Order: sequence, then C-alpha cells, then structure tokens
Amino acid sequence: MVFNVHQIINKHSLPGMHGNLSINKFLSKSFSEILKELSDSTTAAFDDFSSSFYNNLQKIILPQVKEQCQLILEVLELDCKHQHLAKREKFDFLMKRLEQNKAFRIVGIKEEAIMVRIRQGNGPFDRKALFHIPFNQRQYASSQRFSIPGDPCLYLSVYAGIGLFADDMLELSWIESGMPKIFYACLYETQKELVFLHLAKKGSTYLQEYDKAKTDAEKAERQKAIEQYLLTLPLRIACFISIEEKFSSKNVSYYEEYALPQLLMEWIQQSSRFDGLAYQSASAMQEARKHRSYNIAIPTKNIDPIDGYDAELKKIFKLSHPEKINILDNIKKGESEINEVLKYLRRLEDMILMYAPSGRHPYRRLLAISYSFFTIISALKKKDTSLAFPFQQLDTLYHVSLFICKTIDNVHTAEEWVNSYKYYKSDTVLTPYDYNDVLKSFHTVNLAVIKLKDLLIPHMKNPIAFINPDYEFIE
Repeated sequence: MVFNVHQIINKHSLPGMHGNLSINKFLSKSFSEILKELSDSTTAAFDDFSSSFYNNLQKIILPQVKEQCQLILEVLELDCKHQHLAKREKFDFLMKRLEQNKAFRIVGIKEEAIMVRIRQGNGPFDRKALFHIPFNQRQYASSQRFSIPGDPCLYLSVYAGIGLFADDMLELSWIESGMPKIFYACLYETQKELVFLHLAKKGSTYLQEYDKAKTDAEKAERQKAIEQYLLTLPLRIACFISIEEKFSSKNVSYYEEYALPQLLMEWIQQSSRFDGLAYQSASAMQEARKHRSYNIAIPTKNIDPIDGYDAELKKIFKLSHPEKINILDNIKKGESEINEVLKYLRRLEDMILMYAPSGRHPYRRLLAISYSFFTIISALKKKDTSLAFPFQQLDTLYHVSLFICKTIDNVHTAEEWVNSYKYYKSDTVLTPYDYNDVLKSFHTVNLAVIKLKDLLIPHMKNPIAFINPDYEFIE
C-alpha cells in the first residue's frame, strides 16, 4: 500500500515502541519503512500537498533523510563498539548536516512564562530543593532521557498558551516524574527569553496546522514546518523511544533507549545557540500524549563553585514557594462511590451464589470487573512511591466498564443483554428485576472508576496562593 505524507507522519507517531527488538534493529527497521514510504509517495500523484512539495521531497528532502538515517545507525554501531570519541565526532557531524540542511526549528520562551517542576518525597522542601541538583551532590543526578549520570540538568514542564489555573497544569510533570503519590510542586517564572531546539511539537499537530491554514502564505509557512519535521524525523524517532516498564519495581541503571538523546543533550550543552531542548513526552502513558504542554531540559553550564548551582540559571528563574501534594488524600473523597461499588459487588455475589450460573455466564464478567476495581484500590494504598501501574490498570478498567455500560444501554432486558454474548445460551433464571438490579446498577462501577481516575490527577490544593505567587530567586 502506498501512503501520502499525511498518512506517513500519522503512521509513525511518537513515541515509538521497540518491543523485543534491540534499539539498533528497531531503528533500522523503522528507517527502512519510512524511506520506502516517502519514496513511494513521490510517484503517486497525491494531492494532500502541492506537487512542488512532493518534488522537493523527492529531490532534496529524501536524500537528506536517507543520509541522516545512515549516520544515526553508524553512531549506534560505534556506541556498541565502545568507540566513544568516534561516536561523538560522528554525532557532531550529524548535527552539522542537519544545521546545513536548515532542519532546525527553534522555540523561544518569553519573559514571565510559567513552568512547573515537581519533586517526589515527603520533604519538607524549600525552593533550592526544587532547583537542579547542585554540583556537589552530582552523585544523585541519575541517568535520564536527556541527562547524563552525574551531570545535573534542569527539567521543567511548560504550559504555553494555557492559563495559570489550567486544571491539568501539574499532570505532565507528574507523569514524567513517575507519578509519585507524594510530592512538592513549584512554579517557575523566567526573567529573560530563552531559546530551545524545538522537538516539542507532534507531527500530527503540524499536519493540523497546515490543514487549517487559510491563506497561501500560511500554507507555505506550515508546509516549510512539515518539511523541517521530516528532516528531523529520524532523529526524533531515535530520541523518543518509550520505556514501557521504566517505573516498575526493577532496579535498572542503564537504558539503551537513552543513547541518542543523551548525545543530543551533550551537543546542546556545548552549543552557544541554544539554552536547552524543548521536547515532547516519550512516556508510554496515554495520558501524557494528549497535552498541549511540553517539556524542556536545560543543561548546567556555569556552575558556581560556592553553592554548586548554575550561576546563570539562578539569575534567569524565580520560583514560587513549593506546595506539598499527597494524592492518597484525594482517594478519601471518593469513598461514597467506592462504597456503592462494594454494595453492588455484594448483591451480585449473592445472586450468583443463589442461581449458580456456569463459569461462562456474562454476569461473572461484571463481578470480575468489580473485583478488579478493589484490587486497584489496594494497589493504590501500598507503600511504593509510584502510581504508574495502578493508574494504567484503572485506565484499562475505565475503557472496559464504559464499553459494557454502552452495551447495557442498547438493550431493554437482562435476557436480551445476556443473549447478545456470542455462542452463549443462558443457564440461569433471569428475573424481571435483573435489568435494574444487575445491569443498570453496573453504572455505579463505571462512575466510581471515572471519579477515582479524576481524583488521582494532581491539582493545586490552594489555587488562590498561585494567583500571585511569591516568586523569589533562590539564595
């Protein structure tokens, strides 16, 4: 099948999942697919873009993308052979080629822009504790996607175009930090404009902006942005590969998914053109992908020998007073809904005990979902610091319970609903009360799941204090 460029960009949305493949094999496979699809699209006379776009794609963009794919694979090969000097030289050549090809886009964050940073733990934490790790404690600077072990970096989430009281303003920072149960949140305000290498916008967003452009000038400008996106697509794919089990209980100190992004951050650290990197979330969590917000990573470059903080960054940012947030406190607000699910579960248990249906009876699925809800409640209350796994389970349960509620709403009797299950013939006496007592009452489970999911999303406890935050420089 031949795809147009709209379809190709959407097909290769980020972050990518490499499954059981090594990073080298995954990228080699992905690059081969993209190069073939782009090449095929240039001869198919598609009309989603102008003919000049496809001509430019064939003659200019495609050869440059092909070269970039080859260079990235060579960098990874040198990394596998532990030829680190040659690896960095090759990566530097790759970035020079991208710059020569005018592939870079920049994004500026203007003065008084609002950003968020969180730190997990009971604290108490002051402003300094929510700044970057000081150099004299660099042993705590762990390996992250865009930071090297022992090399402190400042990570922030930016809420450009979103009001200060956006209901989800903490959510992206929280997800990127591993979804801790207890943490401190702090707002950052810039005192000067900052310039970032722009890898923050999704390909689908570029396409939407092009499709909505109304004038020829707007179309041309958005088309140029898409060309630049294609020119950086191999680098983006290499940098935004998800780690599906990052926040599991496994103690892992090295991720091969970080090889290219850490080289990119080293390159930015040596750059006089960029203050840092703006990037989209690479989280495997679906919730992280829906946000208009994005992340920035700022490497430390000018360490103050006295206190270990970056002297320039201390002048650039003012911080609000950190606020402690305990998400477990929010679960208590859903106790009434949780109790309703428990009542429903007990009624359903009694009914199944009374009528003794077979193990395949659809009512047992309703019972299993109700049990799953309480299994998740138990997991949420455990002592581990991350909510990532139970949150994913809750999200799955939400979609399952919502689907079942829709099937219930499309029938008029319990017998009709039971008979809608393929290859199943009822072995249970169904009473006239089943539709209300068993099926319609299942909506209480779905409502409780929705309520609990919403309660797990962090919010500022005291939003009034954030209307006029007491911004201060760290001392």
